[in-house]
Amino acid sequence: MSATKAFSFEPMLCESAEWPPEGPEWHYELKLDGFRAIGRKSGRSAQLWSRNHKDSTGRFPAVTSALLELPGDNVIDGEALIALASGVATG
Repeated sequence: MSATKAFSFEPMLCESAEWPPEGPEWHYELKLDGFRAIGRKSGRSAQLWSRNHKDSTGRFPAVTSALLELPGDNVIDGEALIALASGVATG
């Protein structure tokens, strides 16, 4: 599978709504203002991309390594950030 193949999975983007959806099937997470990322594990390789399709594999090596621990082949849409003792940084 080539690196561009994962881009058939676009990140979920925010939508405006008057109220958030309710019900047992809905779960929410805190927005920490990190980097939106799509991670892909295929076999024994893993890659991480920004929502603009830029390779972020080397920028977040711990996240890339964690992808390798997942069973099977996976595509994950999430947020990557760097936590500092003084707070959370996005850089």
